[in-house]
Amino acid sequence: MPPMISIAGVTKRYKSGLVALDAIDLEIAKGEIFAL
Repeated sequence: MPPMISIAGVTKRYKSGLVALDAIDLEIAKGEIFAL
């Protein structure tokens, strides 16, 4: 079964050069509980 939510390759870099996220992949299945 394919995931309900899928993200791939997310990167967050601030103007200062600080990298908060680097190529993050995430899949959340139907009925799964996820908290960040």
